[in-house]
Amino acid sequence: RIGLRSVRILNVNGQHVEIPNRLFLDNSFKEFSQTGFRRIDVKGQMNLVEDLTTLKILIEDAMSKFDFIYTEKPPNMVYNSITNEKVD
Repeated sequence: RIGLRSVRILNVNGQHVEIPNRLFLDNSFKEFSQTGFRRIDVKGQMNLVEDLTTLKILIEDAMSKFDFIYTEKPPNMVYNSITNEKVD
């Protein structure tokens, strides 16, 4: 609901959030309803002694079974950093 002083929205958790209009004028915001999908980043760590190729396949396969996955963009696991003990 758009008012003179604020905009009231219903967020994904089912809560009503009131945002002052000045925040829309002073800041940029992200709007996700145009594309109909969002990217979700899941961070984790793996032991370096594991077979990374096998883990990548298993993780991507498990994530593709979620019912909210956009089929045209399948899950993609990437490694952010590799240290002596772990992989992020």
